[in-house]
Amino acid sequence: MSHLLLQYTYIFRTCTTGLRHTESPIGVEVGAYKGKLYSSSYNPGDQNEWHGAIVIVTKRGSNKLKVTPKPNESYSFLTPKTFTVETGAFFGENTQDIASLSGSLEVFFHYYGSNQNLSISTDAQSETDVRFDFDVVNQ
Repeated sequence: MSHLLLQYTYIFRTCTTGLRHTESPIGVEVGAYKGKLYSSSYNPGDQNEWHGAIVIVTKRGSNKLKVTPKPNESYSFLTPKTFTVETGAFFGENTQDIASLSGSLEVFFHYYGSNQNLSISTDAQSETDVRFDFDVVNQ
């Protein structure tokens, strides 16, 4: 009986281990990124696209990140966002990818570990929020 119990325990632990989410340390994607920044124009004639814009990604806890447009720039009025992320091999095998939790209303965040590309799309959560999209290819 104890032999059967040990086999059951081994099989159960092996199966549940295979189902676990890939745990990678958040932090590989932290830093300043230069890329294309876009925001909907609120007034005709306003600038709404910046090439070479810088967005800063900082860690705000074990599973939270914050994205902030670089201060003192023409696009600094865009609203920073703090959000929860998860890690795993989402966009290929054996990669260290980071993504906002699915269902997140404030931001869509994908960091592709295989090529270090970054894609961010924020959404306004209040009348004063100014949303933006940001893409970096091969930082």
